[in-house]
Amino acid sequence: MITLAKKAVLGFREIPVEFGRLLTKRYPAFVTQRACSPLRDEVPVFMFHTVQEGVFSKQLEYLKKNGYKTLTLNTFTRLLKGECVLDHPSVLLTFDDGDKSWYDVAYPLLEKHGFHAIGFVVPAFIRDAPPEGENRRWLSWSELSEMDQS
Repeated sequence: MITLAKKAVLGFREIPVEFGRLLTKRYPAFVTQRACSPLRDEVPVFMFHTVQEGVFSKQLEYLKKNGYKTLTLNTFTRLLKGECVLDHPSVLLTFDDGDKSWYDVAYPLLEKHGFHAIGFVVPAFIRDAPPEGENRRWLSWSELSEMDQS
C-alpha cells in the first residue's frame, strides 16, 4: 500500500515534467485558456482513479452545460478507425484500478446526466468482501457487473 508521504513525493517529481509541458504548449487550449470554443475534431480523455461527489458533480455539470457528450468505448474505437465522425463536442471518461468511489459516487452521477464512462480494473483488487479488519475501498464483482449492465 502506498503511503500519503510516498504519494506526495511522487507528485512533486511530476512538477518539472508538467511545467515543461506547459511551457512547450503541449496542453490543449481547454486546459490552459480560461475561455475557448468547444472542441469538434478532438476528444479529450479524462482519467480518474477516485472521485469526490462535489467535484465530480461540478465537472459533469460543466460538460452537460457546454453541450459535451461522453463516448462509449465502441464509438471511440470507431472514431479512431475513421468509421464515424462526431456531430457534437465529446469527451472520453475513464476510470483506472477499481476504486469504490466509481460505484458510490461516479456511477449515480453518470446515470443522472446520461453519461458514459469506461473502467479499467486491476482484477486482483476486486473481491466480493474485504479481508478481515480491512476497510473496503475496492469494487466488488457484483458492483462491476451492475455498472457494466447499465
